[in-house]
Amino acid sequence: MLITAIENKIVTMLTEATIDDVSTYVVKGIHGFLFDWEEYEQYPRIVVACEEMELATQMIGGAVTKEYGVSIFILCHDKDKDECLLQRDTVIERVEAKLRSNQRLDNLADNTNTERVYGSELGRTRLSKSGMAEDYHSVAWIQFRVFTDRNIPI
Repeated sequence: MLITAIENKIVTMLTEATIDDVSTYVVKGIHGFLFDWEEYEQYPRIVVACEEMELATQMIGGAVTKEYGVSIFILCHDKDKDECLLQRDTVIERVEAKLRSNQRLDNLADNTNTERVYGSELGRTRLSKSGMAEDYHSVAWIQFRVFTDRNIPI
């Protein structure tokens, strides 16, 4: 399924941008689903979740366009509030820059080459922070949409 390939491709891209190619605020892990905060000992962390697939348009002749929704969560924790927010903001910049620089996800296609990515776009980025007395958490949620087209013979 292409949705799995999209998720894997995004994880690979974000690994390169936030783990392999950097020396400060290195992401400690990229996951496919959320755990309880208690499960983690080291931050920042990224969670990538492909949540939805919706049929955008169906044209005469069998051509179909789809939109896949991807949520990317950045989880940060630090004893210092300012450091926690700086971590979050730095990782957001790296994630957004990587996604913007590769909008077609390397021309990703399914195994039969009938469905392929033709574009993507960053949607909203939501931020939150909480904590007190040397226990600060910050979360960023980035909405990312991937658009595909598919030719289905009738």
